Amino acid sequence: MSFSTARIRARSKGQAILLVTLSIPVMLGLLGLVVDVGWMYWRKEACLTAAQAGAFAAAMTASKSTTSYPATCNTSSALWCSATAVSCDANPTKPPVNNFQTACLYARANGFSPANSGQTVKVSANNGSTPDAPNVSPSYYITVTVAEKIPLTFLATLGAGYFGVASANATAGVVSTVTGGCVYVLDPSAKDALNASNNAQIQPNCGVYVNSTNSEAALAVGSASVTTSGTPQPPIQVVGGYAYNNAGSFHPTPETGTTPVADPLGNLDIPWTNCVGSGCATTNCQYTGCSGSATHCDYTNYSLTSGSWSAPYTHLTPGTYCGGISISNGNSAIFNSGMYVINGGSVSIMSGSGNTGSNVVFYFTGTNATMGGLSIANGAMATFTAPTTGDLADVLVYGDRSLTNPTTQVGINIQGGTTANLTGILYMPNSEVDFGNGTSIKTGSSVVVKRAVFNGGTYVFTPDPAGTLTGSGSAIPYLIGSH
Repeated sequence: MSFSTARIRARSKGQAILLVTLSIPVMLGLLGLVVDVGWMYWRKEACLTAAQAGAFAAAMTASKSTTSYPATCNTSSALWCSATAVSCDANPTKPPVNNFQTACLYARANGFSPANSGQTVKVSANNGSTPDAPNVSPSYYITVTVAEKIPLTFLATLGAGYFGVASANATAGVVSTVTGGCVYVLDPSAKDALNASNNAQIQPNCGVYVNSTNSEAALAVGSASVTTSGTPQPPIQVVGGYAYNNAGSFHPTPETGTTPVADPLGNLDIPWTNCVGSGCATTNCQYTGCSGSATHCDYTNYSLTSGSWSAPYTHLTPGTYCGGISISNGNSAIFNSGMYVINGGSVSIMSGSGNTGSNVVFYFTGTNATMGGLSIANGAMATFTAPTTGDLADVLVYGDRSLTNPTTQVGINIQGGTTANLTGILYMPNSEVDFGNGTSIKTGSSVVVKRAVFNGGTYVFTPDPAGTLTGSGSAIPYLIGSH
């Protein structure tokens, strides 16, 4: 080894130690950055979990407290609302008295509470910024925001303070939906038990159920459409099969091979006081006009063919009409509130634009040979609403269930350019309904019939507002979004 080489090596001693010493802070910084960033990410995920739990629990509490649909701040005092985010208490009340406290308790159960000086939990509801979610339109929503200051961990070797703030928010809503149906077709075997043709537009805002086992139990032809609406979209369920052609359609696609549904009004009280035994009204004749025996007649073969052609119209009195009611020759009638027991025959409205009745029930009975139904035709206009109280709340037309094979198969027949606003259930379980020839039907409730025929026209059916049909409306919690 030369003298010069030895001198170079001597001068290089200690440089490695110096380089390692100088790089230690850099390595610690990089290591600390990795550790603290990972910790920040993990705590943000914890924030997200707590926010989602709080929001969904609050929405679930709100949905269980909802008794009217859609659920909004204005329809239920049980729904907590605040346009401004409100901080949770350090120790929320147990059990919670409202869904705001529910949100706070669930966030706390997931490790976040203002009791920790580095954490915040804030809640707002229906603050005016309606959340955007595919196919969901919440009528009530609640947002939970969770945040936590993240102190330096590994980087604390280099200094003191906070790395940053981890935060997340989640929004959950109450979606008002229909879980039952508003069109029930009960015939067990008929072909075309549900028949839509000639550009008929059937637009139920809840489920459609067809009990027939026939391979063509439901049919849509000639540009006719059966389309349910709601969120989520209610089903069309058919025990047998369905068919469509000539631009006919179903939306959504019917579910086939389903289990038959029971008559949703199979336990409905028999309203006439002549009834004896099970199934009779729980109180004796709740409605004006339903008293009397099977042989009693307040009116026989009532016919309005002359009288008031314009307002003021003839007023009809509730009671027992043997042989039915007929309105023709341009006349109109106001049906006073109460029950119209039609003991044999039909209610036939063939004319007039002022046929109305509020809080009325049409009960059709008699024998299989004599029972008729409701018939509106020749461009007549009619507006009828069912009672809102009593055993038959929300029932407008009621066909005697004991008459299983009526000679007049068509129990409800609305034809010829008629405009009918019928608010109430049309219940004719052993009879057919026929709507057609440019008719427009807007019902505020449901149709429960043996067979339904729609031949042209537009028909809008909506859920039963009084809740007579089991499961006709509900509110479900829905996690809309989070980040």
